[in-house]
Amino acid sequence: MFGLIYTILGTVGFAVSGFDGFAAPRGDTLTIFEVNPLQNLVHLALGWWMVNAGFRGEGPGLRAGWVAAVVLGLLGLAGVTWFR
Repeated sequence: MFGLIYTILGTVGFAVSGFDGFAAPRGDTLTIFEVNPLQNLVHLALGWWMVNAGFRGEGPGLRAGWVAAVVLGLLGLAGVTWFR
């Protein structure tokens, strides 16, 4: 389910931001979040990975979910800490 959501977010993000300012610190606004093409690629890759892991079974799907949660949590913490 989360893999599908991330895939949709990546696709809609490209519709909003296009390909300009690939890794810009400020991007276009998608609802309440600012997105840039690099984030959209990360969302697409994460979504694809999670969907494929889910099709392999419950174990790989759960591992993919936990790994994604830890990695995104660390990236969020880094973003809050470094880019104030």
